[in-house]
Amino acid sequence: IYYSSDHVACYSPEVLEAQSVAVEVGQLGGDQGFSTDGVTFAFHTNISSINRIEPNWAQGGDDIHVVGSAFTATSECFFGGFRSPSTTFVSENELICTVPSMGSKASEIVQVASDPTHLPGGHVVFHYERGLSDIDSPAVREVVPARGP
Repeated sequence: IYYSSDHVACYSPEVLEAQSVAVEVGQLGGDQGFSTDGVTFAFHTNISSINRIEPNWAQGGDDIHVVGSAFTATSECFFGGFRSPSTTFVSENELICTVPSMGSKASEIVQVASDPTHLPGGHVVFHYERGLSDIDSPAVREVVPARGP
């Protein structure tokens, strides 16, 4: 897809195994040939995916259940890029992860990976449960049910 002279987008083909490939562009019908920049794209397979966490808030040191897919015995939980102190493999769809202590952090993205240098994007947010101090003000975290008569 052409956006401008320095911005194009393309769809990647489906792959069955992890590999790196060179990405080059060319102009159809032109005599300029192809680019030779040597930029690579890495295809990954069997990337873990998180559907939900239970509970979605807890204190540092507590265990939470991470539910998703493509988990393995070497999968580990990461909270905002920080490794969980303990990850227990239950099945390819469930892990039990110990929440790391994060000081004053209110929330973090939870990710699962076997290699901390290849963390997948995340969208499941975990919230730290903290007691109120004299200087804190209360906040609403959830309303159940969210609607009603």
